[in-house]
Amino acid sequence: MNAWKRIMAAAGMGIMLMASSVYGAADGSEYMEFTDNELVDGSLIYYFKEMEITLPADWKGKFDIEINGNNATFYHKASREKWMASNGTDGGKLFTLSCSVNDDFAELPDFPILVSAMNQQ
Repeated sequence: MNAWKRIMAAAGMGIMLMASSVYGAADGSEYMEFTDNELVDGSLIYYFKEMEITLPADWKGKFDIEINGNNATFYHKASREKWMASNGTDGGKLFTLSCSVNDDFAELPDFPILVSAMNQQ
């Protein structure tokens, strides 16, 4: 039952973040470096410097992560491939994690702060 709750929480987080950007106030692309692991229940966990993302087991093999500077973008593979074939532009984006040197973006509605070095002591 606990594994089911984690899967539902991860799926809910994915739905909430779908097609939006999520920022953690920090500086540098080193924050986007990650390691990954598969948990006992099959869910996938990605450890970034300031946060971790857990995705449901049934997402395995269905998404890609693209690192570009201070951004880590998660894509749905099949959607991205189909969109790219017909439109030639980027598609299939699920969500993006980004780092920023300040919180100027905080006034924008689609950019919640998940981790902030400014609030840590």
